[in-house]
Amino acid sequence: MNIVFITTQLPYPANSGGVIKTNKLLIFLSKYYKIDLFYLIKGDDVYYQKEFLKKIQLNSSLGFKCHDKRNFENLIKSYWKGIPLNFVRNYSKELEVELEKKLDSVQAIWFDHYEVTQYIPKSFKGKIIFHTHNAEFLLWRRFAENETNFFKKLAVKIESERIKKVEKIAIKQSNLIFASPNDIEAFKSELNPSANYAETFHLGEEEFLEFPELKFSSTENRLIFLGTLTWEPNINGIIWFINEVWPIVKKVKPETKLTIIGRNPSQRIIKASKIDFNIEITGFVENLENYYRISRVHIVPLKFGSGIKVKFLNALYRGLPTVTTSIGAEGLSLSNGKNCFIEDNPQNFAQKIVTLLENENIWNQMKIHSRETGKKYTWDKLLNAMKNSFESII
Repeated sequence: MNIVFITTQLPYPANSGGVIKTNKLLIFLSKYYKIDLFYLIKGDDVYYQKEFLKKIQLNSSLGFKCHDKRNFENLIKSYWKGIPLNFVRNYSKELEVELEKKLDSVQAIWFDHYEVTQYIPKSFKGKIIFHTHNAEFLLWRRFAENETNFFKKLAVKIESERIKKVEKIAIKQSNLIFASPNDIEAFKSELNPSANYAETFHLGEEEFLEFPELKFSSTENRLIFLGTLTWEPNINGIIWFINEVWPIVKKVKPETKLTIIGRNPSQRIIKASKIDFNIEITGFVENLENYYRISRVHIVPLKFGSGIKVKFLNALYRGLPTVTTSIGAEGLSLSNGKNCFIEDNPQNFAQKIVTLLENENIWNQMKIHSRETGKKYTWDKLLNAMKNSFESII
């Protein structure tokens, strides 16, 4: 079977949740089908193309330049054309032309991320698969709800509605839609209750399940936060934590340290972290184990977002107790007080952190239940389930 797989960037190196998922999925699918990969060239992609192609067996691979800048010019274009900003940023005429040439020779087209659903051809007689990474309209709506600047709030709310419109169209055009369980609920509730949905997850580094158990006595009074530090939900979340939760923790446990891990930290995070010399920003870390084994609590203080949080799964795999908001816990089989603590109020969030810093028995119980939960989410189970869902429509 021949499949065209279209995605928003070269899925390599696999160093963030979405790229990890696309990378694993492509490598898996290429073992069973002939894959023609179309991707948009962004950032340093040009330097990694040859290296990526050595790691996967593709029928063909084509990269296309696009106008990916998030600037005023592209924003105006998006309003002029009546489409979301990210449609403008991820458009390539060359990709559109090359896809048209493939339509008679492929049986399915796999659209990876909502931004590339603008390329869904009207004349195609094969199967359309829409692989969502987030319910984007919901993510942007929550972004607007958390924004305090009136004009920015209005602009983000408008963008949410524009994205909602195109996601609704893409779902209607697709024969199969992969999404996380919580995003499927949102799509059914607001976009299309009767479309053909199948569950998927963004998983992490499951090899952490094989690492030796963490020991309370070997850890410090240290909190750890991981994520892409240019991603707005992460920026907003860690700044909220520093401003609202951190002072409460420090009042009870003044010796506590906070380590923030992620590449290219936003200047807003850097500025917020300067309130306390016990807040450390590491940048990108190759070996997370160096921090996992000395940290006592993992935090996921997200105030908006959607989909599955890979950083949370990695902590579950590793058995590192987590305190999260309800947004951070979405889509996973979690039980408050058993395999994590779920709190949205700053005072309660801080209290649960202090509990884990002080109470070895509760910490150990949560460590055990975290790993038990993590075992439910493995790549082999997920990818084979996705393959079965795909083949059921062929």
